[in-house]
Amino acid sequence: MRIKYYGLIVLLLLLSACGGGAPRPLDTFVIGIENSPNNLDPRLAADAYASKLAGLIHAGLFRVDQNLQLTPHLLKSFVQVSPTEFRFELRPGTKFHDGTPLTAQDVAWTFNSIRFKQVVSAHFATFSKIQDIKVEDAQRFTIILKEPFAPFLNALTMGIIPQRLAATHDDKLPMIGAGPFKLAAFVPDEKVVLERFEDYFQGIAKPKQLIFKIIKDDNLRLLDLVKGRIDLLQNNVPAALIPYARSHPDIMVRSVPGINYAYMGFNLEDPYLSKLSVRQAIAHAIDREQVMAYKLNNMARLATGILAPMHWAYHLPEAKYPYDPSRAKQLLDEAGFTDPDGPGPKSRFKLYYKTSSKRDRIGMARLLAHYLQEVGIEVVVTPYEWGTLFRDIRQGNFQLYTLTWVGVTEPDIYYYTFHSSQIPPEGANRNRFRNSMMDQLTAGGRVTLDRGERKTIYREVQKIAAEELPYISLWYEDTVVVRRRDVKGYRAFPNASFWGLVGIERQDKVKPTSRPAGSP
Repeated sequence: MRIKYYGLIVLLLLLSACGGGAPRPLDTFVIGIENSPNNLDPRLAADAYASKLAGLIHAGLFRVDQNLQLTPHLLKSFVQVSPTEFRFELRPGTKFHDGTPLTAQDVAWTFNSIRFKQVVSAHFATFSKIQDIKVEDAQRFTIILKEPFAPFLNALTMGIIPQRLAATHDDKLPMIGAGPFKLAAFVPDEKVVLERFEDYFQGIAKPKQLIFKIIKDDNLRLLDLVKGRIDLLQNNVPAALIPYARSHPDIMVRSVPGINYAYMGFNLEDPYLSKLSVRQAIAHAIDREQVMAYKLNNMARLATGILAPMHWAYHLPEAKYPYDPSRAKQLLDEAGFTDPDGPGPKSRFKLYYKTSSKRDRIGMARLLAHYLQEVGIEVVVTPYEWGTLFRDIRQGNFQLYTLTWVGVTEPDIYYYTFHSSQIPPEGANRNRFRNSMMDQLTAGGRVTLDRGERKTIYREVQKIAAEELPYISLWYEDTVVVRRRDVKGYRAFPNASFWGLVGIERQDKVKPTSRPAGSP
C-alpha cells in the first residue's frame, strides 16, 4: 500500500538534501539491479539479468532492435537456400575482447557445444534441430537443419564465444565475447563491472565503464539514486515511489510501452480450477484497470495474450473478460459452487495463491486476492523465496500463482507454454494445459516458414488461449527508466534490454569524435 512508503519518502526527502555520492569519472555509470546474474556465459544465461548483461558482453549473429525486429549483427549477409539450409557470411575484421578474430569455427564450436551437450543449456531444444554445420572458410558457413524450424533465426541472437572456451567450458577461464563491453569483474551478489571494448566492430560505446550494483532492497536502490551513488534504474522502482521520483529535481522518469506480460496461472488438474467457468469467474472478478492505476501508476496496458499489440503476430481475441463481479458470481453458481450464506462470511471454496516474497509482489497478490474474496472465493496468499516458488510451480505444487514473461519476441512461446508435450521438465506448460487443437496449431507454427501463414496460425492459437484461459492475461508492463537528470542518451527498449547503455553520456561530457556503438 502507498501509505507504507510514507516514512521512506520523508527519509528520502531529508537525505536528498545531504549531497550526492562520491564523484565518478564522467564516462563511468552505475546501474542498480536487484539480483545477481546466474551466469554470463550466453549458453547458460538463465535469468533476465544474465541475458541482458550477456547481451552487452557477447555478440550474436542477429540481435533484436528497438522495434523488436530481428536484424543482422555479426553477419555481413545470409540467405535461406531451402526450408532447412542457411548460408551465412560474417563481417570481416570482427574481434573478440582478447584481440583474436571471430571466425566461422567459433560459431560452429559455440553451437556444437550445446547440441552435443558439452554444456547443459536451455537452448538445447533449438540447437538440437541442427543436422550439420559446414565451415567453408573463416567468414562463411552453412547450417543444415533436420526439418524446417521457423524460430531458428531468432535463436541466433545468442552470443558467440571463442572456440577454446566453447570446447573446454572451464569456469576459471575469463569470459570473453565480441560485444561492445568486456567483463572486468563479477562479484556475485555485489557487482558486475563492464569496460568499453575499443575494437567493437560497430564503433566504440560512449561510456568507458558500466558498474551494475546489486541491491536487493527496492528502497535502498532508490535512496542510492537520490544520493547520486547510482545513475540509472530500470523496471525496479516500486510504483508507489514513482510520484516521489518524478517530483525530485535531480531525477527523471521516462517510460515506453513494454512487452513484459504479467499473468495469473492455474493448476488445471485442480478440482476447482479445472472448470472453465471458475477460471472465467476469476477473470471477471479482477478489476485490472484499477489494479494498474493503484499498484502500477498506470504504467502498464491491459493484456489480451502473451504477445503484445506491437508484435507482428498479435491478434485481439473476441473473448474478453471485463470487470463484472455479478457475472463472476453467476458463473460460480453455474459451476456448482454456490455461496452458502450469500453476503455472509462463509466462502464458496478456498484457494492458495503462491507469490514471490518481494514486498511489492505480496501487496499485488493480496489485492488480487481481495477481488476474488469479493465474489466468495477465499484466497490464502503464501509468499516464497524465488527458488522455492519457481520449483513448486514447475512441479505442479500450486493452485494459483502470478508471474511475468519477459521480452517475448517469438510466437513459438505458445508451443513452449501450452503444447501438451511441454509439461515440465520438458518445457514451460506449468499449468498442465492439454488441448489437441492447440497442440496441432503450435506444432504447425514451428514448421511453417511463411510469415503470413504463421500469423494465421497464431491468430487461432491466441483465440483458443483466450477462450480456454490456461492463463488470465493481466497487463503488459511499461519499460520504466528512472535516472539522474544529467544522464543523457539512454534509449529504453520495449523488451527492457540494456542495449541503450551503449549510447549514454553525461550532459557536460564532450562527445567523442568516433561513431557510437550500434551505428551502421
